[in-house]
Amino acid sequence: MSARRSVIAWMALAALGLLVTGGPASAADLKLGATFSLTGGTDDYGKAALMGFQLAVEEYNAKGGYKGQKVETVVYDDETKPAKGMDTIATAEPIIERYAKAPKSYIFRVSLNDGIQTSFMIDHIQKKKYQRIGLMHDSTGWGQSGRDTALKLLKDAKINVVAGPEVFDQNDTDMTPQLTKMKDAKVDFIISYSLAPAGVQIAKSMQKIQLGVPWTSTWALIAPNFLKLGGKETVEGVMAVTSYTPDHSENAKKLHAKVEQRFKDQGGDFHPVATAQTYDGTRLALRALDRVGPDPKKIRDALEEISDFAEAVTKMKPRPYAPDNHEALGRESGFLAIWKNGKLVRAE
Repeated sequence: MSARRSVIAWMALAALGLLVTGGPASAADLKLGATFSLTGGTDDYGKAALMGFQLAVEEYNAKGGYKGQKVETVVYDDETKPAKGMDTIATAEPIIERYAKAPKSYIFRVSLNDGIQTSFMIDHIQKKKYQRIGLMHDSTGWGQSGRDTALKLLKDAKINVVAGPEVFDQNDTDMTPQLTKMKDAKVDFIISYSLAPAGVQIAKSMQKIQLGVPWTSTWALIAPNFLKLGGKETVEGVMAVTSYTPDHSENAKKLHAKVEQRFKDQGGDFHPVATAQTYDGTRLALRALDRVGPDPKKIRDALEEISDFAEAVTKMKPRPYAPDNHEALGRESGFLAIWKNGKLVRAE
């Protein structure tokens, strides 16, 4: 790849990662790249994220781009395969931790990590005085990371795990073996690290064996396809963590209106959190480009120094990052929600 084509700023691992294969690029050949799950079991995440990515770049180019030059986009479909994909919704803590001590980490997260999400679950468990917890997770690296995070935080909180961790595959259609063990152990609450399709099967299997205890997952279960695949009755009472609503601020309301209009033929703002996080992440990358030009190393450094990002639609602070912090969203950014009559509301 020539130097002129060497700068592709990838939206990587729930973050902004810069994939570098040479020196600074020519402004006449600027490319901003993104990888999303556009096919596969969680393609609704990727399609919603893509809308945020496209809208941010369109707005940037409409204002003149970089010194009069438009930024081109390059989009890659990871097919919802963990071995292929890095995107703006990933939450596993090791994504950041793995490179925390590196001289220069190129991973900047724009979503709530699993540790923060799990802390909301534990708050709820303590508030409701649940004593017998069951733990489940899918067999992916994300599921295993979530398991480890949950075990640590539950131990720190002196909360007993009486069943599990039980493992399942993303494509399993019957969770009764795992859940029967939960029932036999008399759990009163279940934590599960599962994407939407598997989450539906958990809910159906719980109904099948008449296991009527509350349960929660991460923000994977706020996905529209969880409701679509399961239906209102199946998802009723299931809890999940969220960090964004399209009406939580004036900036969020404006984005919601723009997405509804620009992408009305694609369902409008059908997965607001994925769209909003990617929209903000893309604008941060473009803000850094404006400040230092098309040099990947300088863009990386500039992301740590941005301190005036007041137009965020998510709950990012004006300074989202620092040299010792590549997490844009903190514990103040989210809450535990519950499905009631086909809608998500704050869990009490």
